[in-house]
Amino acid sequence: MKLIADSGSTKTNWALISSPEVQKFKSIGLNPHFLNGFEIIIAIKETFDKVNIHSVTEIYFYGTGITGADKIDLLKEALNRVFPLAQAFIYSDIIGAARSVFGEKRGLIGILGTGANTGFFDGKEISKQILPLGFWLGDEGSGAYLGKELIKSYLRKELPDSILKAFENTFGKIDRLDVFKEIKENERPNYYFASFVPFLKKNLGNEHIRSLVRNAFTEFYNHSVLPYTLNASVKIGIVGSVGFHFKDVLLEVLDQILPNEIEIVADPLPGLICFHS
Repeated sequence: MKLIADSGSTKTNWALISSPEVQKFKSIGLNPHFLNGFEIIIAIKETFDKVNIHSVTEIYFYGTGITGADKIDLLKEALNRVFPLAQAFIYSDIIGAARSVFGEKRGLIGILGTGANTGFFDGKEISKQILPLGFWLGDEGSGAYLGKELIKSYLRKELPDSILKAFENTFGKIDRLDVFKEIKENERPNYYFASFVPFLKKNLGNEHIRSLVRNAFTEFYNHSVLPYTLNASVKIGIVGSVGFHFKDVLLEVLDQILPNEIEIVADPLPGLICFHS
């Protein structure tokens, strides 16, 4: 059987393929920057405690935090400890996103979730990539970036009265010291800021909020899409919950600039199941 994983920092979606049956599982995120090998092994064992581990012969793991050979080796060793007869293949989340949308065809792939990333996929690998600068220096258009822009607008008293009232009814009053405390004490401040995304989605009908989201996606285009100098034949794929749930605003921005075909999907796992089936 084949086992496929799409792993972020907060959760991992798994698919166990025994043609034609597909079983799906969920576990915590298995980012090797946040978890050590022992913690990853325990999480995988708990997830597959009722599965015949010796029936798994191939594992395709796509995840965030796959930044070098050491992280690949750590994940391979952990997977092999749980599934001793399986051959494990480890890839970055952007390869997973590209294979999910394009299969073995070329295109520009983008991720818009808690974080943001883009790369040009040549059908086999990411052949060109704008260096992702992460939450503090980049991630334009991501959930963390959107939340940060909302908080800035709130603290600067730029929110219209109706949105201000809705914000404080939802989160209470927040001052800059509260935010600084979160930044200092929270190991993953990007997730703190991304937690405000549902509020933005709920209030997207307000022009101030829509403009905030539109500006964030314009910055995503300027810094993460424009540098690739695409011709019109190149398909663009966007994967991730933020791109999907704000799809109309994202297309409002991109369609005014680009003639390219654009496909936006929330979850790469269905496409990866097709790819590996």
